[in-house]
Amino acid sequence: MKTFIVLCLLPLPLLADAPKKPLQSRYTSLHASSPFTTPAPPIINNTPVVNPLEDWALGGVTKFPDGYFVILLNKKKPDEKKVIQPGMHSEFEVIEVTDGGMDYTETTVKLRYGSSQGTVSFDKKLLVVKSPSQNPAQEGQQAGQPALPNGLPGGSPTGGRLPPRIRTLVQPGQGQAPQGQPQQGQLPQVQPQQ
Repeated sequence: MKTFIVLCLLPLPLLADAPKKPLQSRYTSLHASSPFTTPAPPIINNTPVVNPLEDWALGGVTKFPDGYFVILLNKKKPDEKKVIQPGMHSEFEVIEVTDGGMDYTETTVKLRYGSSQGTVSFDKKLLVVKSPSQNPAQEGQQAGQPALPNGLPGGSPTGGRLPPRIRTLVQPGQGQAPQGQPQQGQLPQVQPQQ
């Protein structure tokens, strides 16, 4: 019986796996939370975080039943615009809109761009309406006033206004109306020219 047990136990070491080297991170949790060791200083990342929303200004906001319609203007490239429509996929996502009340320029929109969040507001420099460039011949003149011979707007001594026209009403006689005028209650007849 003893021999039978020994014979059964002999092949067991042959079935076992080879020993493995333990992982180095096996005891790091014990080392990190040990009261006898000082923790490592936190890693401080000195690279500044670039906020992609710093280059954008608010161009307009409109509230719809399903969200906000937002227009963003690029500060560096004034011709570039982004439109955020409710229900449409965009790289920007509207999180919150703070109404400025009576002064629309105080309105701010909180946006999410990827993993970063930021706030955009109206930039008064971008909201200025630019006047069209003038020709070199018009540089000496006032804006909106054409140069005329007598210096008055409209070119006439009365300032471009004609004297009022006096209307005279001619009452037709009892019979026929004068030639060329319709009788009372009739519309003038226009004859087509050939």
